[in-house]
Amino acid sequence: MPFSTIQWDGPMVEMMRFLINDFDPTNLTYSDDTLKSLILYGAVLIFKDILFAVPYVIDMSQLTITPDPVVNKDFAFINLSILKAACLLARNELKDSAKNALKWKDGQSSFDGSDRGKIQKQVTDSICQEFMDAKMQYEFGDVCPGKAMLGPFSSDRISYGTDAEFLGTNGSNYFGRNSANYASQGFGTP
Repeated sequence: MPFSTIQWDGPMVEMMRFLINDFDPTNLTYSDDTLKSLILYGAVLIFKDILFAVPYVIDMSQLTITPDPVVNKDFAFINLSILKAACLLARNELKDSAKNALKWKDGQSSFDGSDRGKIQKQVTDSICQEFMDAKMQYEFGDVCPGKAMLGPFSSDRISYGTDAEFLGTNGSNYFGRNSANYASQGFGTP
């Protein structure tokens, strides 16, 4: 199958920029290649914990992901990779801010930069917790972790162990089992 003209790096780097608040084109902190590397490294790290339906191949030297998760609309992979990359970046910034957390006093003059480190730790903890929450969401059967619920929400997808099926219009597949199968396994009538 030939590749689409859409490449993973454009949309994913843009999402990453908004997540880390680095989207002013006149004053970018990180280059696109740096963010691509972080996203790829984040993806490599999540492979040790999560098995995706699509087997992705990541080439760090060429900065590529095959197949393209954007073309495949694999929002779970996209979201988890970006959140993991943002967590890695926040941890690095926390380390840098700890080096610069100075506090000094000279006579009547004083400077206290230690609060910057405390604030950066809160930011790091928050971003890394978002990744952990999204990862848990995915592991519990949500096919798109990290999505927002902006109003009343009810899902027609019920996950039971590793078996996830859709409810019929009459609810006959409640808990991922049809009525006959449910009763035959000793669970009574649904």
